[in-house]
Amino acid sequence: MAAVMRVAILGGGPGGYEAALVAAQLGADVTVVERDGLASVDSDELSGIVDEAISANPEEAERVKGGDKKVVGFLVGQVMKATRGSADGGRVRELLMEKLGS
Repeated sequence: MAAVMRVAILGGGPGGYEAALVAAQLGADVTVVERDGLASVDSDELSGIVDEAISANPEEAERVKGGDKKVVGFLVGQVMKATRGSADGGRVRELLMEKLGS
C-alpha cells in the first residue's frame, strides 16, 4: 500500500493557498490551519463543490472511473482551488472516489 503524504499549511493567504493547491495536486492529504484553528468547509457545501469539479472536468472524471488514480490529485486540486485551500484534502479525495465509483 502506498504511503499517504499529509501536509499541514499554516495560513490560507496567497502563499498558503498556492501551497495547498500544489500539494493536493501531488496527491497529498492537505489541511489548512488558520490563526483561530482549522479552516473548514461544510459537508454539504463540499459535496456540491466536488460535484462542480467533476462536471467541469469530465475527461479527468472519466479517466478516474477508468482506473487512473493519478488524476484524482488533479481533481482534488480543483476542489482545493475552489475552496481557497479550506477543504480537508483527505475528505475531498474520499468524496471524489465515492462519486466516481472508484
